[in-house]
Amino acid sequence: MVDRYLFSRKAVRAFTKNVKDVGPNFCWYWHGVRGVDGFGIFEFNDTVLYAHVFAWMLDRRSLVPPGALVAHSCQYPPCCSPYHLDLAQIEYQPLRLITYKPTVLNQPTDTSPSRLYIAK
Repeated sequence: MVDRYLFSRKAVRAFTKNVKDVGPNFCWYWHGVRGVDGFGIFEFNDTVLYAHVFAWMLDRRSLVPPGALVAHSCQYPPCCSPYHLDLAQIEYQPLRLITYKPTVLNQPTDTSPSRLYIAK
């Protein structure tokens, strides 16, 4: 279960130690632990999440809605760039991998370097 403590400054610092913001046009490579599937694994206290999911949650400041998953437009599992992440419906994901075309509709609107930091 994801609690509010996951969005604390301490959690954000732990996350950002493992990823480097290189701008919206490039993948932000996860430098921490990765699973056998290539996706980054972020662990904070007793919560374990995929790193790209945590990046999406920090950027949007919300949890992933039920029935959805966070998908990469770049199709690169270690990427944590919020510019490359958007939501997909679980049942449509296999077809989406074949027919996906990047869209700007779900892109972050704030392009400042501090967008991943939670205020207060």
